[in-house]
Amino acid sequence: VSILRFVDPPELSKALWSGGARRRMASAEGREALFLLRDLHNRDAVSSIVDATAEGPDGVTYDFGDGRRFSEHLQIPFHDAQGQPFALRALVLYYRADGKAKAYLKAMTSGAKQHSRRFVGINDKAELEKFMKGLPTPRVPEDASGGRDPVAKRRVQRFSIVSSSNVLSRAGHDFSLALDIMNSMKRDDERTRTRGPGGKGGEKRAHPGDERARHAAKKSRTDASGKHAQSRRKPIIMAPASRSALLQLINASSLLKDGEYKSARDMEKAGVKRPAAVAVTQPIDGHAIEFLILDAPHRMRESQWEDVVAVVVDGPAWQFKQYPDNPVDLFEKAVGVHFRFRDEDEPRTVRGWKVQRMALARSQRHGDRVVAAQFWRCVEQHI
Repeated sequence: VSILRFVDPPELSKALWSGGARRRMASAEGREALFLLRDLHNRDAVSSIVDATAEGPDGVTYDFGDGRRFSEHLQIPFHDAQGQPFALRALVLYYRADGKAKAYLKAMTSGAKQHSRRFVGINDKAELEKFMKGLPTPRVPEDASGGRDPVAKRRVQRFSIVSSSNVLSRAGHDFSLALDIMNSMKRDDERTRTRGPGGKGGEKRAHPGDERARHAAKKSRTDASGKHAQSRRKPIIMAPASRSALLQLINASSLLKDGEYKSARDMEKAGVKRPAAVAVTQPIDGHAIEFLILDAPHRMRESQWEDVVAVVVDGPAWQFKQYPDNPVDLFEKAVGVHFRFRDEDEPRTVRGWKVQRMALARSQRHGDRVVAAQFWRCVEQHI
């Protein structure tokens, strides 16, 4: 109290407000980091978190992608049994260790002395997994778990879903075609009455408005079909053109639609011809969406690149030679996915790209549906 008497009241108020503001900002940042970590964990993409800065006085900064960076010392709203918050590094290193206790212990005890030594212990694992599955847990305070998940904000939907309740709210859609047809039928009825029963009662003369009505109806149908064709934009998945790629245009439907991987070579031996394009319908957010799979970037129209939502990555950098963007910029606009067999090493070029890794068994096919579901989950989250 004696010290506060010598502090200027406005300065004291400013200092207290600044401290409270910093705490609120840190709390919001910690909540965002925790939910981002959960999102990456559920997509098996924790490996995409990289160290943006080397070890230094301030520790390591983690890069979660999309420009989101967090200090390893950041306190997140996941607490231990005593109610003390964990540092972000405790959870990142825990998932990097992939359940290996010795590797986790070694990672946590290495580095500067100022690092937090609060481990994710045996008593914390069950509660942590609950949170990762979206289940309530006392380890995450209500003010942190409540509200909308900051990671769950969807992007602007480019592929609108048409229903009877929203068809008229879409650009270029109205009932003008039906009105023109009705007017044309009304003209025909008037002409029939003018001629009398059996066509008698006067010379057959065309009503001056009939031809205009028919022309207007025909033009309306043409315009409406053109506008409708433009509005039916299909999201596009780009597949590699290489014939050595694990997933190609010829076998994409087998895995992504039927949930069973078949090698391209076996399908060619069976007489299956390589298609120019493949259409796959997949339920997204409760609606059936038709996706178009292509593999010829040089044949793509400029407007089609706006509809690309996913790119299947083979490995060699020359795959993107005819793409409008380099791999770094491309995977900011579309989700990149790399398929490989579990007993194969990941290509060195892929390691530096922001892509989702998905591994298939070489001889066992019962796990293919899980991989296909994982692919569509990534696409849905991107859209």
